[in-house]
Amino acid sequence: MQQLVVFSAVLGIAVAAAWGQQPDTKAGSRPSETRRSDDATIVEVAIWGLGENSPDDIRGLLKAKRGAVVSKDKLKADCDAIETHLKSKGFIYARATADAMPVDLLGAVVIIRIVEGPRTFGGTEKSADTRPSKRK
Repeated sequence: MQQLVVFSAVLGIAVAAAWGQQPDTKAGSRPSETRRSDDATIVEVAIWGLGENSPDDIRGLLKAKRGAVVSKDKLKADCDAIETHLKSKGFIYARATADAMPVDLLGAVVIIRIVEGPRTFGGTEKSADTRPSKRK
């Protein structure tokens, strides 16, 4: 249930951003108080876009963890670590980006988007399906 609430909050913010709107301020707050993702505490880390790789492997690389303070430097370092890890596994076109989406005045959800790209072997691209073909 908690994941659904967090997902709903993130989705609402993402839709507002897509339409060029600013997220609402917290109910009862003064208009000058806007949501900020910097200096916010991470309430959830979401990893999107994985295909062949395990989210648990990626989570082990991250410095951005639940309860930590959002830091642009840490998010950049996490993206670099993810890309290096995936490239070492043959995903030489791998890209990772991270954003902190505020959910209230004190908390943020970190969303890490990963594009693995095709897996390469010996400089040639192949599909992510590494099972041997059934040729007769």
